[in-house]
Amino acid sequence: MGAALLCTGCALATGTPPQVEVADVQLRGIGLLNQTLGVTLCVTNPNASELAFRRLDVALDTAGS
Repeated sequence: MGAALLCTGCALATGTPPQVEVADVQLRGIGLLNQTLGVTLCVTNPNASELAFRRLDVALDTAGS
């Protein structure tokens, strides 16, 4: 499954933004008009400073959508 992940608001004021990759996607539920997915992310921080956040907003684009 080809997927690109856009992590908004993750860029640090100084330094390199973290690398975010989709590690796994699982179908959790299916309905007439929607599907529920479980998405596991792999986040790599190339900076010496710690990442601290309470919330993560992402947009997931899949091939063929």
